[in-house]
Amino acid sequence: MKFGLFIWIFAFILLAASLQMTLAIEGGSSNSYSTTPTDYLLLHNFNESDKSTSPMNASTGQLCTITAGSPTVVSNEMLLNADPEGYSCNLMVDATSPTQSFTCDVYFSISNAALGAMGVSTYSGVTGSGLRASKIIYRDDGVPPDPLVQYYNSVSTAIDLYPDTMLTADTYYVFRTVYDITNHKTNYTSYSLVNNSGTLVYQADGTAPFTTWENSVASIKSIELRLPSVLNNKVDEIACWNWTSPANAYVRPTVSTPDTIPPEIVYFNLTNENGCESWNTNKNTACSTSSVTPTVQFNTNEPAWCAISGSISSAALDKNYTDMGSPRNCTGAMAGEGGATNHRCTLTPQDELVYDASYLLISCKDASNNQNTTSTSGPLKLSITGLEAAGRTSIGIGIQNALLSGYTNYTDLQIYARSLSNSQVRGTFDRAVKKGSRMWAFNRIGVSDSNANMFNLTPVLYTLELANLTSTNITKQVEMLINATK
Repeated sequence: MKFGLFIWIFAFILLAASLQMTLAIEGGSSNSYSTTPTDYLLLHNFNESDKSTSPMNASTGQLCTITAGSPTVVSNEMLLNADPEGYSCNLMVDATSPTQSFTCDVYFSISNAALGAMGVSTYSGVTGSGLRASKIIYRDDGVPPDPLVQYYNSVSTAIDLYPDTMLTADTYYVFRTVYDITNHKTNYTSYSLVNNSGTLVYQADGTAPFTTWENSVASIKSIELRLPSVLNNKVDEIACWNWTSPANAYVRPTVSTPDTIPPEIVYFNLTNENGCESWNTNKNTACSTSSVTPTVQFNTNEPAWCAISGSISSAALDKNYTDMGSPRNCTGAMAGEGGATNHRCTLTPQDELVYDASYLLISCKDASNNQNTTSTSGPLKLSITGLEAAGRTSIGIGIQNALLSGYTNYTDLQIYARSLSNSQVRGTFDRAVKKGSRMWAFNRIGVSDSNANMFNLTPVLYTLELANLTSTNITKQVEMLINATK
């Protein structure tokens, strides 16, 4: 049965009867327990979807049979209330015994602490018969506390769970039995359940270490609930799941909650020069760098794929991972794409920074393709200190490419020129070059520079002033002017 549908109905019944337990067990949705049959070796909720009052086959499809008396299902619980009554479910898969270790939880309560016993057993033969492999029971042995929870050891001797467990009427309990198939051993624990703000909390009432199965049984084929006395037991659910290591032997399968939250960036460090972490406290506090394609090391709160872009504006290119486009994806051995939370991304040449005040933006997505509508990082302010030097270097490359040899270089050269109309202009140029009777002069215009606005004196002097261009484009423009006028 589905826990969410049942909780209020069952809580009302219990409250009306002044019972202690106010939260139903089935499905355990408050603990995010899975109700998917494929997650279990055996899952039986005793639901009444077909209005039947007889115990039905388990959700996982195993054959479940009545082995004694006439157990009934009322309010989605199986009642064991006669002497004797028994119920068994086949654990065989494809006609073979389980080959992987597993754990079984049996949720139950009793309506009165009467004399008698209830056994939770497994057997080696066909369903409901054969030599038992293990058994856990609660019973009255005449010695307080009363009744006790016990288990049968390898020679079928009843041993008290430690610490001693006294079951309280109308409180839900769990018999947890852990089967180590490889070593033919069994471990037992008894839990009481309490409701803590809507969450089922397991409190261990007793436990027993792994013990060799009874009667040297070498296989498990079924699980059986049996009542050889009148106790009014209410069995709410049986849930058995496979495990491969002790780490998950005690963890019941849970519902996989869909991931709908985009990844977050939890740490930034601009790695150029001496590093800069100011964005962790204020993204508008500029990190300074001389690199026009800076590198950022950053951490995400989950494994992610990321992309990086650069812009003059805090709004331009403020896009999510998909819209940034694959050419901006972080690449390289240190990028940490997909399988890591540590990333190292370098701005690609297509977004080379050309303004003294610029911004970086980083966008990420996770394995579920969750991503923001805009960038993950938001605009990260930069102060680019190397643009002037980079621009001069690019001008020099363009001069060399166009003139090859036989020319003279000048830097920070003041030039005076007079036009035919007797207009006189003076300007200082970052780089100039003279070959033969001709001179070319170039300026890279930064945020604090002014244009010289000098005219050309054909065929003696040609000038060019460049602003907001990448290194490649500066070189290209210089080459074009010289090649067209030399």
